[in-house]
Amino acid sequence: MLEKPLIHLRHCRFIRVFLVASLVAACSFCSRADNITTNHEWIAGSLTPADSPTTQAAIYFSHLVEKETDGRVRIRHYDSSTLGTGQQQIEALALGTQQVYVGSGSAPSILLPTYGVIDLAFIFRNRQHFNAFLASSMMKELNQRLIDEFNIRVLAMNWFREPRYLLHRDHFIQGPQTLMGARARAPNLPMFLANWKNLGAVPVKVSFSEQYLALSQNLVEMTEASGDDIYPMRLHEVAPFITDAELMYPQVSVYVSEKAFRSLNSIDQAVISKAAFEAGNKHTDLVTQRFTLDRNQIEQEGGQFQILPLQAKNEFLQMVNQQVTRMEADGLIPLGWFDRIQTLQ
Repeated sequence: MLEKPLIHLRHCRFIRVFLVASLVAACSFCSRADNITTNHEWIAGSLTPADSPTTQAAIYFSHLVEKETDGRVRIRHYDSSTLGTGQQQIEALALGTQQVYVGSGSAPSILLPTYGVIDLAFIFRNRQHFNAFLASSMMKELNQRLIDEFNIRVLAMNWFREPRYLLHRDHFIQGPQTLMGARARAPNLPMFLANWKNLGAVPVKVSFSEQYLALSQNLVEMTEASGDDIYPMRLHEVAPFITDAELMYPQVSVYVSEKAFRSLNSIDQAVISKAAFEAGNKHTDLVTQRFTLDRNQIEQEGGQFQILPLQAKNEFLQMVNQQVTRMEADGLIPLGWFDRIQTLQ
């Protein structure tokens, strides 16, 4: 007589456990389903003008993401520093208030100064040497630290640009003597400030979008710019002496807030990573096609080009080499990296 109630009680316990397990499984399924179907509205920014290759490729990236995710991820892009300076936009990514930034490969150096090695003047022999650095364990280490310490992920680094030129109001740069003491526009990035000091110039902090005004009002005498920025920003109008120095081999990176990236399901994470790389190839093609036309137009409008003599380039590199110990002490370049970079093939 006592066994039946006991059996009934066991059945009740089994039913309760089964219901709880079913509920957990259902919730887990719903969570995964929500993650797949949830729509994400992101904002992205760049510093470049609307007609620049970088902005055009950034818009292409946004459209590609929306298409390939079937509208689950929509990115609204704002160009021309609409969302603020590079520093402000990188910091917004770290805070998670902005989802995407398309900007200089060294932009994170405001948070992690060692990123500035990308823009160390004259350290890279040519584009192939620079690409070897991007593919190195040194670069992978920096990108992982950016995620771990500041919650910013680098989606793509293959948005290549024209080398950086030296632009002066009054004369070409022919060697250290013609650069000594010049007031040079610099972004508020540690390595850019150090570069000008290393080369004998006097850095003056001016934002990217205000350098035309600074040159026109003689606040600065010179600036540096990637070749594909010169014509869209009309810099040749106020600094017509353009020295082909191959000062650096710049590239643009696509940065995403790690918080935003992790909010996506794995399928969409793969989609936006692939889209960023594909847009980088388009960007590089646009830059190459555009600069040939831009250079002709610049020369027609009074701009002049001259190549920096190889001897002068070597003299500048020696000046940089003399400051490596100080830059290591200041945390601008990790100990031993200068030599490691020089040995890359």
